[in-house]
Amino acid sequence: MKSLMYLCLLLCFMGQTAIGQTEYGMASYYGDKLHGNKTASGEAYDMNKLTAAHKTLPFGTNVRVTRLDNRKSVVVRINDRGPFVKGRVIDVSKKAATELDLMTVGTARVKVSVLDGSNDQGSITEVIEPSKPAPKPETPSPTVNTSPVKESTTTVVKKESKPAVKPATKPATKPATKPAVKPALTTSVANPIKPAYSGKSELYKVQMQKHEKAGFGVQVASFTSFDNVTKKIEELQAKWFKNILVSMMEKTNGTVDYKIILGPFPDQKTATAYKGSLTKKGIKGFVVNLGQ
Repeated sequence: MKSLMYLCLLLCFMGQTAIGQTEYGMASYYGDKLHGNKTASGEAYDMNKLTAAHKTLPFGTNVRVTRLDNRKSVVVRINDRGPFVKGRVIDVSKKAATELDLMTVGTARVKVSVLDGSNDQGSITEVIEPSKPAPKPETPSPTVNTSPVKESTTTVVKKESKPAVKPATKPATKPATKPAVKPALTTSVANPIKPAYSGKSELYKVQMQKHEKAGFGVQVASFTSFDNVTKKIEELQAKWFKNILVSMMEKTNGTVDYKIILGPFPDQKTATAYKGSLTKKGIKGFVVNLGQ
């Protein structure tokens, strides 16, 4: 009887120690293509629910994710494993990314706080001062080798692809017989093991042209990963934008800043008027001088 009591007390103590646990790092979000795929917990990923992937927290744990720059936060439930990228601590659903205003930037520095078991999922905007400065995460290197160049105009780009990662859990069942030849496999954060190719194939025409550094433009996004650049350009092209410029500037540490700019325009007044039309379409941006 005493042994059972001690075991219960130990389990209660272990459950309480996780509450209030805080973690800092980079947050990212799931792509739309993963909607409906099976997560590591067994349930299907729903991009319209407030869920997230974490490397170690138990499934069902509620955590509050707070952006450290705009102070927006949202409560999500852990139901998957990941993200498997160095420096990233959590991968949130599309709905949670929308609440955090994460869709335009792709990634952001966040604070992850473990809550109790209550399902008080929702989003707020609050001022939260961390008890200690958030550690500066390592900025992942871009997926392409790029040196400083002038702004360029891009018409069509290749679709973004998810990096292959090791799945967090093994499949529930094994095939009855071992195949004679083991096929090449790849995985994604929320996917069980699937063949490397789906059978679909597409061909793109890509044109890159240097552009004169003159006039004005409207900057609508900024990234450190070229994968996010291609995704944003594809999104703009789907909305019939053709005046897309990409500004690339290499930092002293070897990483590259990418800025998505719409333009050019001959003067600041014209660019400001264009910015107003973008705002009516729900696209945020600000005017920049292309000659600087």
